[in-house]
Amino acid sequence: MVKFELMPGSRLQNYLWFQRNPLGFILASRKVADVVSLYPSRNRPSFIVHHPDVVKEILVTKEKSFVKGRSSAVLKQTAGEGLLTSEGQLHDKQKRIMMPAFVRSNIESYTKTVIDLANSMLNDWQDKQTRNISHDITLLTLRIICKTMLDMDLQTEAERIGASVEQCIRHSAKRIKGGLQMVWLQRNR
Repeated sequence: MVKFELMPGSRLQNYLWFQRNPLGFILASRKVADVVSLYPSRNRPSFIVHHPDVVKEILVTKEKSFVKGRSSAVLKQTAGEGLLTSEGQLHDKQKRIMMPAFVRSNIESYTKTVIDLANSMLNDWQDKQTRNISHDITLLTLRIICKTMLDMDLQTEAERIGASVEQCIRHSAKRIKGGLQMVWLQRNR
């Protein structure tokens, strides 16, 4: 049975908590319920979904019943209208084009590449070395995508491309997290 609950605290408290510590907020919501309502509204409800059956329902079984939220619109401004951000017929077309890469046999064939590239990254790490894990994972992800999807090894270009990807992520995250502040500034002018 899927447990559904409203996130305790006011919207403002939760917003500020998320601003300070997004991962901590999401992990805490996992303790609340399988599906946590952040903003109960008829027009723009917001949820954090933890239960795998509900995730499958949203992404596969009943995907046409759901729309992407404000975060997707903001991400679209920096990442473009790709599979992650598009909706409707465009999304369906992009999904059909990408689908062959994600059949079970292909995904299983990627395993060795993922393991090899992850081990390569870990072999570069030194004992007691301070690492920016977010940066390392971004580079690893880029290398995995390029090797599995395009059969290209981006070892030499990964750093430069990774910096651009990280800049886009930071820009998008700042815009996504900055919504309330902008509204507050506009209303108090």
